[in-house]
Amino acid sequence: MFSPPSQAQEYFKFDKPRKKLAVKFTLHRNLIIVPVYLNDKGPFNFVLDTGVGSGIITDPSLLETLELKKGKEIKITGAGSDQADLKAYIVSNIKVKISDVTAPSLALTILSEDVFNLSSYVGMPIYGILGYQFFNSFVVRVNFTETSLTLYPPQNFSYKKRDGVRIPFELDDQKPYIYANVTMNDSTRLNARMILDTGAGHAISLEQGSNPAIKLPEPALRTQLGTGLSGTIRGYLGRVRSLEINKFKMNNVLTSFPDHLDVGSKVIKSVERNGNVGNEVLKRFNVIIDYYRSSLTLRPNSFYRDSFEHDMCGIEIMAVGEGYNRYVISKVEPGSPAADADLKVNDEILFINSGSAHALTISQIDKLLHTRDNFRLLMILRREGELIYRFVTLKKRI
Repeated sequence: MFSPPSQAQEYFKFDKPRKKLAVKFTLHRNLIIVPVYLNDKGPFNFVLDTGVGSGIITDPSLLETLELKKGKEIKITGAGSDQADLKAYIVSNIKVKISDVTAPSLALTILSEDVFNLSSYVGMPIYGILGYQFFNSFVVRVNFTETSLTLYPPQNFSYKKRDGVRIPFELDDQKPYIYANVTMNDSTRLNARMILDTGAGHAISLEQGSNPAIKLPEPALRTQLGTGLSGTIRGYLGRVRSLEINKFKMNNVLTSFPDHLDVGSKVIKSVERNGNVGNEVLKRFNVIIDYYRSSLTLRPNSFYRDSFEHDMCGIEIMAVGEGYNRYVISKVEPGSPAADADLKVNDEILFINSGSAHALTISQIDKLLHTRDNFRLLMILRREGELIYRFVTLKKRI
């Protein structure tokens, strides 16, 4: 059942009347990144994230760059375990422009500290996140294979059969929630209420404690799953037997199980949910996100039958340097192929299988680390000023 069209505020509008507008985006580590102009300055790269409400400036240096005035001080509590509440400020009357659409006077939240460090994560400068204010203004078609958005005026948009299967969602606290059937490895089935989250690079996340059916599978890897507003999100990586969204069934889906204290205890009380669906699932479809009619439309694309794979090396990498094209190991998982090969934190990756790491994006390096079981990599590393050579044999651990 689809919700009747709402008359919600359109924060962004087309600069001139048109039926649609195509906007190219960059996809790094499964995050949708677009260039944004703030108060006619920029461009500044922002992530488009259905999992957030009002927009966030994550890089506090923009306060000075744009000569912004701090408004009301607020404290934010979010996922993570490392920090107390984060101090932030509401900044009003910011002109925000993406291609040929503009929000003339938007209120954004600016963080006092760049806790996400998205620039190092994706390998390019990232200054903020846009969510509800953007997606509520248009019907948004996302073509992951062509890395292109198409924006439509919501009132006049009409669906065609070739667009795919329409699935209703619930817009709750400015975030879209869908229902998906999850079959756990013990054959338990769960009709899960999940955030549709374009700001999550993983496939799905299930929150332990939100439902007794959500149990850790065997095997499961203890690991760092990401970073939230309150610091590091820790938990386990495993698989569920299947994920069904309407008629689309995906098997052996890689699944994050965050620690309850890092995520579930902080969000479940405010809004009922069991987890989220991220871009590792969504990128397998041509997608239409329609807040006006509370509907998601899915049509499988060429990625649909790709297997769900994890990092088979056991390292986490950060992009550093002025051009974010130097790659340093920030974590080595104990017992992993990386640990067995004597890779260490702060090693800089110079070459992988004779190819210069500087010539690769961080997403391309990720892809190499996901190649296949028993695939062998030769890495040339810089460690404390010396060059070292290490062979790493990838291993599928879950």
